[in-house]
Amino acid sequence: MFTFRNHPDYQILPLLQPNLDEKPFDMERVKTICAGGLSKCPLEDRAFAWLALLGVFPSVPNKWNETLETMRQNYATFVSDYKLENWHKILFTRKQHLREAVSSPADQLDNQQLMNEIHMDLVRSYRNLQYFSEDPILPDDLDPEDTLASKCETIRRIERMLYIFGQFNLTLKYMQGFNELILPLFYVMIQGKDAFSGDMDIVEAVTFHSFQNLLTNTDVKEFYSVYDNAQIIQNKLADFDSLIQTKLPSIHAKLGKLRIQPIMYSYRWFNLLFAQEYQMPNLLFVWDSLLAHQPQLIEYAFFI
Repeated sequence: MFTFRNHPDYQILPLLQPNLDEKPFDMERVKTICAGGLSKCPLEDRAFAWLALLGVFPSVPNKWNETLETMRQNYATFVSDYKLENWHKILFTRKQHLREAVSSPADQLDNQQLMNEIHMDLVRSYRNLQYFSEDPILPDDLDPEDTLASKCETIRRIERMLYIFGQFNLTLKYMQGFNELILPLFYVMIQGKDAFSGDMDIVEAVTFHSFQNLLTNTDVKEFYSVYDNAQIIQNKLADFDSLIQTKLPSIHAKLGKLRIQPIMYSYRWFNLLFAQEYQMPNLLFVWDSLLAHQPQLIEYAFFI
């Protein structure tokens, strides 16, 4: 059974404790609390709230330890199969991380091009990467102006998760934008790592499964479908346009007069869940409420 430190401000974790009757936790209660934001709660509260809302935490809390061990083992298998066991230990220099992902032999990975693509996308994600802590052990020759190199292990772990996702999910693969969506998830799980015994390998495994569920079990996936993608996106944004017409008719008329279509200004709001509009502290508050409105996540995002 997992335990948590005694804290009077916990709101979520007490709802997720094992019980003698092995009853499911109250999902509606979790959603209600999260809808108002969890910024004033202890760090573990948000981590477990998001796990519950994304379907990573089991409906019956008594099964959590078993579920966690299965996730850990499955992810360890992925890491081994894709030859990424020591990936988080590979350092990079400033010049290297501006152009490529790895300084080790190119044949280490089956898809070096994919890893380089992921790496370059993460380099451009500095807006929210800056909120991650520096690595516990930094190289002696670290360039003080190289802010990314001080977070090398963090970046490597994110690369590993995205690479595995891209190789494992043949229908979605890897697409630009995934780098933005995984950052809030990883950040929140790191913040709550005490609930995972401070084990970063477990934190990474839990983040990967959270990301997997976000992209496959919510309507966010409709913005990334590789099949008839343009038509799906147009249909989705047509719903948003109808909402604007109903709720903000004068603005809708002005946009129409100027021939400004929703895809011109709102697409990245929804496919990135506002990750490029808000910096991390405010973004987490927005995501609390977004995830609380599953399975109408994107519909609720339209109202934001």
